[in-house]
Amino acid sequence: HEKKLSSATIRNLKAYLSSILSDAVDDELISINPALRTGKLIKKEDQTKDINPLTWEEKATFEKTLKQDFSRWYPFFLTALRTGMRLGELIALQPGDIDFNGGFIEVKRSFARGRLTTPKSGKIRRVDMSKELAETLKKHLVERKKETLKKGWKKPPEWLFYSPEGHMVDGDNLRSRVFAKILEKAK
Repeated sequence: HEKKLSSATIRNLKAYLSSILSDAVDDELISINPALRTGKLIKKEDQTKDINPLTWEEKATFEKTLKQDFSRWYPFFLTALRTGMRLGELIALQPGDIDFNGGFIEVKRSFARGRLTTPKSGKIRRVDMSKELAETLKKHLVERKKETLKKGWKKPPEWLFYSPEGHMVDGDNLRSRVFAKILEKAK
């Protein structure tokens, strides 16, 4: 794939290279650091992105379509809508991250670029659950147990939300095959 690196990634790589070359100057292996003044050559991207959130009507239509035609994914997308969690954080949720008594979800990990990592901020955080979300997730956990028994799995999947085979959800697959179909169906 021909993915272009963002200017922020290029600046970070340049900083690492410059640091290494500065150490080489300090060790008298080279006389000057050729990467020292190259920052002005890196184009800055416009950091403002158009954010186009769903209107209340669109959100209601989206939820209705989920319940009617994609009920398996309703708990996942309701969690996304009600908490604002990132895709990688949703994918990496485990049942133990939910505190029904406290009414929150603890965001401890994220799945990005093929590996488990900390959330983007690097810190564990708590997000509040609405009563409707808490009830939906309680039902989801019951359905999860039923599905485990029905499919003959030795134990429930590790992840709160999982593929039909019991594995971690593939974010790209979810976006292209599920989310796109929901949006199409909801018009």
